[in-house]
Amino acid sequence: MKHEFKRVCDVEQHHVDELMHVNNVQYVAWMQELASAHWGKYVSPEIHSKYYWVVQSHQIKYLKEARLGEQLLLVTSVAEPGTFRWDRNYKFYRKKDSVLVAEASSTWVLMERETKKPAIIHDQIKSVFLSGS
Repeated sequence: MKHEFKRVCDVEQHHVDELMHVNNVQYVAWMQELASAHWGKYVSPEIHSKYYWVVQSHQIKYLKEARLGEQLLLVTSVAEPGTFRWDRNYKFYRKKDSVLVAEASSTWVLMERETKKPAIIHDQIKSVFLSGS
């Protein structure tokens, strides 16, 4: 069973553009923060010391406006892993009414710290994010 990782975020002045909507760059920043926090919370220090992730691509679909002063529920989960790449999905909900304001996906590549080359996503890492542990 895949598990979700969630955070609540207040939309602050530095998150919005001149139209007072959350800026598109902010969604990318939240995606990065969510992925990093999810990884950091569930992997062992040993795994963390050997591997890191780099993003290969992002795709975002904006559905509704998110505005200054609103609270958003940010949710991420992983798809089925590949050999070196792992897709991650994101949903951004307006907390007060549970409206989906944006959805996104990204492809991440697992890297070995020592060699700085792509690493095979082994079962120990897969089990962390697919077992719900």
